[in-house]
Amino acid sequence: MMNKREQDVIIYRDKYGIPHVVGESEEAVMYGFGYAQAEDHLEDMIIDYLTATGRLSEFLGEKYVSMDYKIRALKIPDHVYEYRKDQISDHVYKLASAFARGINRYIEEHEDELPKWIRDFRVRPEDIIAWGYYIVLSRSIGEAENELNGSGVEPSLEGSNEWAIGRSRTVDGSVILLADPHLPWTGMHRWYEAHLMGGNLNVYGATFYGIPFPLCLSENKEPRRKSFHHVNLSPLLPSPLFLSNLLPYTLLSVSPPQ
Repeated sequence: MMNKREQDVIIYRDKYGIPHVVGESEEAVMYGFGYAQAEDHLEDMIIDYLTATGRLSEFLGEKYVSMDYKIRALKIPDHVYEYRKDQISDHVYKLASAFARGINRYIEEHEDELPKWIRDFRVRPEDIIAWGYYIVLSRSIGEAENELNGSGVEPSLEGSNEWAIGRSRTVDGSVILLADPHLPWTGMHRWYEAHLMGGNLNVYGATFYGIPFPLCLSENKEPRRKSFHHVNLSPLLPSPLFLSNLLPYTLLSVSPPQ
């Protein structure tokens, strides 16, 4: 049975196809946002979740066993369950759960149109949290593997930068923020643009496929952005101590306009 708070949400698409999700509560917005992302990129999202939970081979075959082994060896799925309550508030967990239910609603409504391997899959909030863990760890894992294999760590050509221009430097007195994350158009770090409105949320920005919360955003005309940075864990692989202290999510909550 559908919960009423999940029914009171509308997804508008502008002429560019960008979803504007309007709900009566933050949970309703997240439910609609999960549905909207699934409309556009469901298969990529499910692959991301399977990657982060070490389940690729279960759905896509034995060629992914080594990847699953690496994720299980790092205990990423285990740490999600063990440390979730210490790292993520109940409120944020509820929002992630609503996002997952929105994805699952899309799967259920379009089951006959989907690849067979997706039809029985249902997203859990823990899958989303694990994906957040993996995003944080992925670059350091790759560098650690290269170092352990004796190939060394090559300098990365990726980076990010931003420019902030104050009121005194603009013609109309506006503050301008230019954000350039310098991330590729392919792979796991692909951006998804959206506008989220409901409850205390009034956020326009972008996040990665499968993540509920915008990373580069404007909240009621107050811009914020994610900058490229990672912790260099080499020459050691990530330890349980490091994993246990990750904070993969920050609640993006703002007051309504006055």
